[in-house]
Amino acid sequence: MSEIIQTYNKGAYIAPEGDDLTKITALIEQSLRNNGGRPACYANTPEGLQTFTAKATDYFAYLRTANEDIEDKRIVPDIENFCVYMGLTRRTLLEYQKTRGQEWEQAILFIKDSIFACKKQLASVGRMPPIVFVFDAVNNFGYHSTNEFHITTEAPQKEDAPKIDTNQIATLIEDTTTAPQLPQLPE
Repeated sequence: MSEIIQTYNKGAYIAPEGDDLTKITALIEQSLRNNGGRPACYANTPEGLQTFTAKATDYFAYLRTANEDIEDKRIVPDIENFCVYMGLTRRTLLEYQKTRGQEWEQAILFIKDSIFACKKQLASVGRMPPIVFVFDAVNNFGYHSTNEFHITTEAPQKEDAPKIDTNQIATLIEDTTTAPQLPQLPE
């Protein structure tokens, strides 16, 4: 008999029994039945935004309190840590930012910018490895790190440069081959 397991968001799923393939199939079937996902932690309302920003403020207060007694290895604010504190995933935070309107977007961008400012300060004084900072900036803050070169086979044409087609080039080559030969210089 399968066991019913309670999940974090007060849902439930049936733990599959049997061999590995049966377990995987049962898990897939259960996922398909629960395709609605878990309910949003913060409602898409003005009250939900107020709750969200209050909890975000609590996150920064928590960091301040946690770091008071630490001399060397302080807790650095970051997006993943913030999301765990808020009970969200990075993807959910990004969805809130993109789909919930300008007020949500501005609140989330301000929080992200605050976190990024801390990390940038640490990187600029050598307290964070540059590669960690770059990866974080690209993955969490929308920055781009690229080393792309675009090579083309055509040189850019100047406005006043004469345009020559292949027939004219062939004529020029023929003219140079029939030009009088210069005498050989002694060795």
